[in-house]
Amino acid sequence: VLHEAGATRLGPPAVHWPGQAAAPDAMVGDAGWRVMRARFDAALRAQVRAAGVDLRAGHADAPLADGTGWTVGLRDGAPLVADAVVDARGRRASAAPTADRTLALAAQFALPDSAPAHGDAAHVERFDAGWVWAVPVAPRRWTAVFFLAAQRGAGRSAVQLNQLAAELLAGCPM
Repeated sequence: VLHEAGATRLGPPAVHWPGQAAAPDAMVGDAGWRVMRARFDAALRAQVRAAGVDLRAGHADAPLADGTGWTVGLRDGAPLVADAVVDARGRRASAAPTADRTLALAAQFALPDSAPAHGDAAHVERFDAGWVWAVPVAPRRWTAVFFLAAQRGAGRSAVQLNQLAAELLAGCPM
């Protein structure tokens, strides 16, 4: 599916935590993949349909185990009962009321010519406000996603959230 979707293999990730040397590649796992999400999702749907999977798109409630299988409430029809269910709701899933909430802010940026090139490895770094995951998308162009406590974004407008992302990017430890 990755190749059908035009995915590109990344080098081993570089992980940096304050006060610690960079983790060896063996400790941070294998290299990752850069995918164009729409192409990847379409290729994945085509492959599971070809395998005979009953793929349902639409609104669903959280799957419930009943001891013999699973029941999923479908908002546009009768409940689905199955031996196995893959919950692929992603960000659309409702979080439990007591769950810790995280704010993710994405930003794209270009490395200045004076900055060292980081190659094709994804970067994960911890900093005072949270942590950042960054991945190269083109030579010297990166996308970074900052993960913070949700309270940092509470009550902010979209413009203010963009300003916060710019501030985080300016102080990014990469």
